[in-house]
Amino acid sequence: MAETQLNHVWDPADPPKDPPRNYFVPHFGTDGDMKNSAESIGLAEKQLGHFWDPKDDPAPPKRNYFVPNFGMDEDVKSTITHLKTYEAKFGKMETPEITW
Repeated sequence: MAETQLNHVWDPADPPKDPPRNYFVPHFGTDGDMKNSAESIGLAEKQLGHFWDPKDDPAPPKRNYFVPNFGMDEDVKSTITHLKTYEAKFGKMETPEITW
């Protein structure tokens, strides 16, 4: 159907040509946000007397710690109540299946 609408036939045996390469790209200088970030990092390093190397491996995050269960969230309870009220009045809500 798309081929008919676009008046084009796709032939997978005939791949498209490579896009153009090695073309000129102007350089307008370092981005202002990047300059500001670099300056802020330099200032913080100077103030703290510590050089930050982002390649340093940080300590792994803590794992297997206790997480208390405070029960169902109030917003979730409200949503379920509203859904039941809606479905009692209009019938079961139909949702389309989403595939990625």
